[in-house]
Amino acid sequence: MRKLLIFLLLISVCFCMPASAQITNPIGYNHNIHVGEVEIISGGLTIDYITALNSYTQMILGEWTPHAAMLSGGSNGFYAICNAIEDMQNAYALRGRMDLRDADADTVNVNQLHAVDALINLNDDYEYYVDDNISVYGGAIHGGASGGGIFGTGTGSLGGATLNIYQGMWGPTAEQNYVVETNFIKMISHAGTTVDYGLNIESSSDMDAGILLN
Repeated sequence: MRKLLIFLLLISVCFCMPASAQITNPIGYNHNIHVGEVEIISGGLTIDYITALNSYTQMILGEWTPHAAMLSGGSNGFYAICNAIEDMQNAYALRGRMDLRDADADTVNVNQLHAVDALINLNDDYEYYVDDNISVYGGAIHGGASGGGIFGTGTGSLGGATLNIYQGMWGPTAEQNYVVETNFIKMISHAGTTVDYGLNIESSSDMDAGILLN
């Protein structure tokens, strides 16, 4: 009975959405519905939303709030796992694309366009005691058994096989010398703010160089 109620709720949401919104494969071709979650086994979830409203659109909104102090655990937000265990060309656990190819007008005026945008909103009403770190972007590499390895010299446009926390590239097709300033990384601190370091590299490993400019 619970599964039937959740299924009817999903169907009702699809029919109650505006005419400009379209959802295909809302629960996949083969689906299992459990209490408290929707599991897509095969197929996929596609949301095609077109709007002319002067407001923000939240395609998918997930909000997590603890109602009591937690000694362990937490929230993973949107957690995407890609099991890259077979030969393949490209695979991404989480990907965002800002597509600028299909503009209807010759000139499009924009303010900020971010393929992936992250924000920490600080509030001075509460005090946070940080045990490790608070970061807008956090990345880590873990694991690696002594009998395994990652091999390859690389022959693609990336310029060689690498293992990185962060990899950025100006693609080989972006040959135009744009009028705007172009950067790999740009950091801004506004007047009245205090920043200890522009770049901080802390290493207790065997590091060849703190910064390599090739």
